[in-house]
Amino acid sequence: MEEFSPCAEENTPGLRLMDRYQERVLFITFDPKEENALPRQRNLLNNTYAQAKGDQSKVCCGVDCSIPKRASQQAVASFVIEQAAHDQLASLWVAGKVLSTDAELFAIQMAVCKAVLLEDCHHIIVFTDSMAMARRAVDLSVHSGQAHSLAVCKALALWFSSSEDNKVEFIATPSKLEWGLQHAAHCRACSLPPIPMGRRPATSLDAMQRRITDSALDLWTTMF
Repeated sequence: MEEFSPCAEENTPGLRLMDRYQERVLFITFDPKEENALPRQRNLLNNTYAQAKGDQSKVCCGVDCSIPKRASQQAVASFVIEQAAHDQLASLWVAGKVLSTDAELFAIQMAVCKAVLLEDCHHIIVFTDSMAMARRAVDLSVHSGQAHSLAVCKALALWFSSSEDNKVEFIATPSKLEWGLQHAAHCRACSLPPIPMGRRPATSLDAMQRRITDSALDLWTTMF
């Protein structure tokens, strides 16, 4: 079971990442109900990526995860990173017994913590299909996957303090578009063969709550 840090120094009012650097953390969303929403979002993604390809100060990160169909297997989180004049970076990790939201948050954490270490990087662009997890990544309240949020906030706070030009941008990338780096991360996450849980897999709070709820519903159905 995961551990939590309700009294983390980084969660002190006035010292939180979003208290100090809110203007440097951007969220680019879209309304799927608008006319031609998906084509318009694809154009935005293409234009953003095209502009970043020729600028070494911009680092593009595609993140995603893969959730197994069987409860006896582990989830997988993955990222793909590109920076002008550098080789593509990619990685994937087993995430344990978690929900898709937890695994997506894990992927965001891995990508951001890697990107801030890259030379000449001043603008991190994260392409994700879960804007809720992008916002959770910079939220230090107690929640499932809080350790990932804490790692992201620590890394970004240090990176922001090193230059006033540094900023991070999260862009909504609907999975149904099968777009660029985000889809590449998805394919990598799905490329691993099934990974067994093992005796003591990492387990998130949300996954435990889901398991308890499902067990209660099954028992109710059996009894009544």
